[in-house]
Amino acid sequence: MKKGNDLFPIIDFHSHILPGVDHGSDSVKTSLEMLAQAADAGVVGIVATPHYYAHEMSVEHFLEKRDAGYRALQKAIQGTPLEKIKIFRGAEVALEQKLIENGEIEKLVIEGTDTLLLEMPQMGLWQGWMYDAVYEIPNQYHVSLVIAHIDRYLKSNLERLLNMGVTAQINASSLFDGSQKKFIRNLCHQGLVNLLGSDAHDPQERNYADLEKAQKKLDKELLNYFYRNARELLPLDSDSPRKDATLL
Repeated sequence: MKKGNDLFPIIDFHSHILPGVDHGSDSVKTSLEMLAQAADAGVVGIVATPHYYAHEMSVEHFLEKRDAGYRALQKAIQGTPLEKIKIFRGAEVALEQKLIENGEIEKLVIEGTDTLLLEMPQMGLWQGWMYDAVYEIPNQYHVSLVIAHIDRYLKSNLERLLNMGVTAQINASSLFDGSQKKFIRNLCHQGLVNLLGSDAHDPQERNYADLEKAQKKLDKELLNYFYRNARELLPLDSDSPRKDATLL
């Protein structure tokens, strides 16, 4: 593990680091490798967001699997330097009709907050009901939405979404992707993107390399912007993150 004295603190708002919950980490050993990479990238907090698909399982079953993975990982890092990284339980919740029909959405928020990480469909043009859901879910379930990895969606879908004033998260990889780097960085500087995530799934390919690259290539003002926004939602010096926090 590298020395972190010269690293800017990063809060990873999107990670599949919990073992055996989805197609992310497949074991505690894998999760420990990922955590070591995260520490090398300056990560001080991680929102663990395994996929939740309403058509595949109930909310209760998902939460049981997620919490079992969380307990296994916490046991493994207890008494080690990796214990310094605070892990918050959450979910990457796919927007689908069955999710709306089943309800219980409020149970999928990031622990200690009212914040839900919502994944929009990644293929094709979005239908009207999808935009309606982004508007209605916060009102009906009293949750705040963060839209996951908006860098993955069609630009034609994003204009209407961003005009709704949503809170948006991007994957670090988009900041260095030549095909979209300029577009994404402009959104950041306009304050239309608020949170940064690794979307890490494993130590080999979908890992923490881009967050480590961010330490070297991004200006500290932008890193600080992402850090402050995440910290407002997830204060690391408290066991009870503020529920009324707003983004800067």
